[in-house]
Amino acid sequence: MELVKNKLQYYDLLLDRISNYEERTDAIVPDAYPDIMQIVCATGHAILKDQSPQNDRLLLSGTVRTCVLYQPEDGTPLRKLEIPISFAHIEECKGLTPESICFVQCRAIGVDAHAVNSRKINIAAKLHFSASVYDKCDAEITENIVSEEYSLEILQGTHEICVPERIFCKEFTIMEDPDVSDCEGAQLIGKQCRLQLEEYRAMQGRAVLKGNAQVDCMMLQQDGLEVFAVHKTVPFTQIIDCEGLQEGADVTTRFSVKNMDIELREDGIMSVGIHAEAQLCVLQKKTLCAIRDLYHTKHQLHVEAKPLYLRSIAPVYELHTETTEEIQIAAPCRRIVELHGFCYSMKQDASERLRLDIQSEILFFDADMHLHQVFRAFQVEVHDGNAARKMVSGDIAVQCIAEPSTENTLRIRVLVDGALFFTDQLSMHNITAVEIGALLEPDADDTSMIVRYVQEEENIWEIAKNYHTTVRAIHNANAIRQEKEKVQNQMILIPICDK
Repeated sequence: MELVKNKLQYYDLLLDRISNYEERTDAIVPDAYPDIMQIVCATGHAILKDQSPQNDRLLLSGTVRTCVLYQPEDGTPLRKLEIPISFAHIEECKGLTPESICFVQCRAIGVDAHAVNSRKINIAAKLHFSASVYDKCDAEITENIVSEEYSLEILQGTHEICVPERIFCKEFTIMEDPDVSDCEGAQLIGKQCRLQLEEYRAMQGRAVLKGNAQVDCMMLQQDGLEVFAVHKTVPFTQIIDCEGLQEGADVTTRFSVKNMDIELREDGIMSVGIHAEAQLCVLQKKTLCAIRDLYHTKHQLHVEAKPLYLRSIAPVYELHTETTEEIQIAAPCRRIVELHGFCYSMKQDASERLRLDIQSEILFFDADMHLHQVFRAFQVEVHDGNAARKMVSGDIAVQCIAEPSTENTLRIRVLVDGALFFTDQLSMHNITAVEIGALLEPDADDTSMIVRYVQEEENIWEIAKNYHTTVRAIHNANAIRQEKEKVQNQMILIPICDK
């Protein structure tokens, strides 16, 4: 007997994990700077310098460039201190190898600073990691058996599956010089960047990505008395070589900002350099044929099988929701300088709800024009109907809109948009060997037909297998349609095959 096998090549998702952790350090105020009276705010952005897949682990390292804005004791204008914080983080992942394909998003989602004394600062950066690791896999699935034995009965079944057929991770750079002539003499104290895809086109062996980089900057005026925000949209077009990519292929795209450099020039130009990475995942829907069961009507059958597990990625789940939150603030808000929102955790529960943990960062002036920084965390629940499936990380965009509610309260409207993936695990017993054994013991009499009443619903295949006959024989003897698989509440004739 010859096993007919189908070879499936795909990329298995070994790791999909969201992690949050904190890196902390102490810093001394330089001698040339005045003493600290009060820290006003702190910002930071993460630079991911290295992501190294190793055996059973992923090593991530880089630097958080933080900026602390403080009010000096001598009453002079606000001063800024730039303090770098190095980080190294390990994600454990069994089966990961140096050849695995890794895609990592890293972001500083909050910086907290407080003065230990007038010359010393303790600063903590909260880091968010979203890591996906893929490994190339081959699977052989036995879908049929070629045999001269006419008494061999085979039950086949099909499985619909969607798997990553190819994964491409490509780094690229965006350069732009937007005009900021109205910011002459200002100092940069904070920056953030998010890439958005506007248009995608798959060509033969290439992918064309068009989008925008949303660059948000916080500035300190030259006199040190005013803080304001600057928002710039930087368009980009990238043509990425993707070997084997077919025109019109179903591709999902994610972006990661590895580093961002911004320089304020004296001629009123802001030089922006963004080092980014794009992950392109080519999804392929396949119909797999496999043997669900088999038996021999005359002989014993020795079957060897191994469990086979395949992870199927469901189509993209589009997420659009909003909520309104009211938060307490220390002083009445006169003007909001900047307001950001970020989703730092996604969880499912048994009641088909998806819970998003959102953190907002608000920078505002009070009635006396004192600057305040506030962080607030809250949850957004979505009834997604996908609780039975495991969720895979996706890109979530959070937009926050705020307005004063009462003197010491802000009403924040949170808009959440994004795309998520869900996975199902397909498990089967994959046949690896089949041998025909001894003859089955003949019945004591020469019965050629059994009459049986089937009350509870039964599968015709199981009836045929138990009586060592064939499904076709039962169908023909009872004039049952060939596509009908079950019988119930009827008398059936069961022909007995000669042994």
